[in-house]
Amino acid sequence: MRDRTPSRARSIGGSIREMGRRDRRGLKSWVPSRCVGLAVESPALMASLVCCVIVNDPPTRPGLRTTDLTDLSSLASFQDGSCHQVSSYDRSGGNADGSGGDVAYARADARGEHVLLEVKGPGAIETMWFTDLRTIGDLRFYFDGEGEPRLSHPAHEYFEGKLFPFVAPLVGDDHASSGGFYSNLPMPFRKGCRVTTTGLARYFHIDYRTFTSAEGIETFTTDLSLDALRGMGKALDDSLFTRKIEFDATAKPIRPGERATLAEASGPAVVQAMHLKIGEGDAKPLVLRVYVDDAESPCVEAPIMDFFGNGFERTNYARGLPIFADDPFFLCSFPMPFGKHIRVELENGGHAAIDACARLDLAPLASADDRPRFHARYREARTREGFPYEILRAEGEGHFCGVSMAMQGKGNVEFLEGDERVIVDGEAVPSWIGTGTEDFFQGGWYFKEGLFQRPLHGLTLKDEAHGRIAAHRFLTLDSIPFRRQVRVEIEHGGRNDYPGALYSSVAYWYQSEPHVAEGPLDAATLRVPRLSFAEPPGFVALAGRHRTEGFTGKSLRVRPWSAISDEWEGVDQVVFDADGEGQAVHFTLTVPFADRFDLRLFHTTAREFGSYRASIDGEDLGDAIDAYSPELLVNQRAGAWTVPLSAGAHDFAVRVVGRNARSSGFGAALDYATMRSAAPFLAEWSVAGPYPSANGEGLDVVQGPESAHLGDVAWKKVRAGADGYVDLAAILDGAENAVAYAAATIESPDDRTASLLLGSDDSAKVFLEGKEIFRHAIHRASAPDQDVVPLALRKGANRLLLKIENADGGFGFHARITDPTGDLRARPGA
Repeated sequence: MRDRTPSRARSIGGSIREMGRRDRRGLKSWVPSRCVGLAVESPALMASLVCCVIVNDPPTRPGLRTTDLTDLSSLASFQDGSCHQVSSYDRSGGNADGSGGDVAYARADARGEHVLLEVKGPGAIETMWFTDLRTIGDLRFYFDGEGEPRLSHPAHEYFEGKLFPFVAPLVGDDHASSGGFYSNLPMPFRKGCRVTTTGLARYFHIDYRTFTSAEGIETFTTDLSLDALRGMGKALDDSLFTRKIEFDATAKPIRPGERATLAEASGPAVVQAMHLKIGEGDAKPLVLRVYVDDAESPCVEAPIMDFFGNGFERTNYARGLPIFADDPFFLCSFPMPFGKHIRVELENGGHAAIDACARLDLAPLASADDRPRFHARYREARTREGFPYEILRAEGEGHFCGVSMAMQGKGNVEFLEGDERVIVDGEAVPSWIGTGTEDFFQGGWYFKEGLFQRPLHGLTLKDEAHGRIAAHRFLTLDSIPFRRQVRVEIEHGGRNDYPGALYSSVAYWYQSEPHVAEGPLDAATLRVPRLSFAEPPGFVALAGRHRTEGFTGKSLRVRPWSAISDEWEGVDQVVFDADGEGQAVHFTLTVPFADRFDLRLFHTTAREFGSYRASIDGEDLGDAIDAYSPELLVNQRAGAWTVPLSAGAHDFAVRVVGRNARSSGFGAALDYATMRSAAPFLAEWSVAGPYPSANGEGLDVVQGPESAHLGDVAWKKVRAGADGYVDLAAILDGAENAVAYAAATIESPDDRTASLLLGSDDSAKVFLEGKEIFRHAIHRASAPDQDVVPLALRKGANRLLLKIENADGGFGFHARITDPTGDLRARPGA
């Protein structure tokens, strides 16, 4: 991943510090005078490089925090006002966030500018996120009813680090934030704010806060005070995020099943920093618990690795602000106020002892009675169709301020289509509705540039082969207050349509006591998730398709994948034992349509397995397959054949024919099969377009290629790629929010019924001889054989016309026609 921030931070931070030495008297300050507190410095805090502002008087609700990102002290007080989000989410309830659907978020004003945000009263923009800036034009900010924008620049300039005071790491572009453009620079206002663009902002969210009073707030200006400049200089200091943390303490072994107290203290006080050192070994079953005052259940309860954003494996992110990991050292800088007592406990649910120790950096308080308590809670679940994953449900008064998440799908990361929602105090419309999981973590396009680390958000693991994502975001500037309750949830897939993914998370929040206790976390059950098994295209599960009648071996059983390994998922195996040659097991394969098929068989090899031959409907498919190996190997390809099959049920059999001289038996373990059409993709097409598709309605707007006036259409002959994909985005200009047509002529030697196997990105219509025969409105990436469309072909030439609509991202299709006899011919259609 390209990360250009360090060099920028050094140069810009240095220039700010130099400006701080100049005489800046007389400049208006926009830092509110109501930011209460005094700075407390201690050797412990200097060692951790986190400077917190501690208030010994009863806390008030601060009107606004400063731009100094290192000051987390205000989190330990109840928050003023409310926090909201405006975004480009699909108002129709679909998944076309930022394109198509209802674009009410992009209404035009009298100037012709697109209004993204319009809010009255005192408040502040606290976070902005965009991606795909190509269509935005200028981004403009109007404050306090001004007739002209106080800021108006091309959108990209706000995130490149060159436009003062929008400088790194307060802002970052899509290289620094892996596909997203973000700003964490607070922009306060006394009377209101209006944000517009001269073009269309297709993907964005703006998080803003409203306050109950304008007292102490001065409206945003680029002419900052000396104090603000110094604060920004400290926030931009590279050493703050890169220096190692160490502390002197004697680690002691925590044995399996043991619960040990690592640190405790009496109050009233606030923990400014919690340091931990965790020795080598499997730390996943280590559960961190923090008990505060008289609470019977812990305020913090989470696997310690997950608490520090390590849901899959130990990963350092030494640029994190509230959570800082530099294995074996870990630091939590969320301030933790308490009145009487605090105790930090660690439980070992694993099978081996692990060394651990902790240290608390404390500052005294006159009283903690009017302060919220810090909370963190772990959850995990398999995603269910139609239900979002719940990150947090809490009751009381407080504020949500972040989450670390670990997500694992089945060989891909398409679950990232899910949008976050935050429901405050039972509101009918959520305060926050997002546009995608990676967007919430301030990346973009499935984190297109891989891992990254910013002070308040980051991606620490991306493993697409196993569908793994680990990401975190800390809402310190834009924490979300609630007065009675809060629910934070996130979809899996576009419409909660990615069931079976494994999600786990640690939510961080503050609230009044008492908190709602959840069931105790069982440390003994905590394990790093198994590596997922991704079903390959054309997957056929053999378990459940085997037939006991006609079985001639010694024994036949299904072995679950969980009994094979603790490290990965798989498929249930069909295992049979045999006495010798000739014994067989039979399976029923159901074929959806007549065609020639590529059939492949996958099995497990081991020292006790023999040799066998596969057959379809009694006809042998090829040479004998040797299933012997000196060690257990799963999901090995056993054989590959191309066979013509009619629609309906077929008998697939495996018959023992002998064994390797080194084998101890005649058995076999069959994992799964794949069966896909062997028909060639249609390689040559005539393409026309693009035609506009406003608001996702282009699929049903008749254009020239589907009308009688074909002579007015400019056709372009194109070829599919080697994988059969016709990339319309590469072929056509202006292919966003558009439709295109592709025509081919199919020559058939007779009247027959066939099937068009179609994949499309996104929606598609199919016409045969000018008649619509298929329509599928959907938002997806194209893959072979997603839709099966029956075709009634006549002898001779048949004109096939595809209409493909693009909402966003990729634009193209795959197409082939079933042809069991191999005598269909295709050519461009115009």
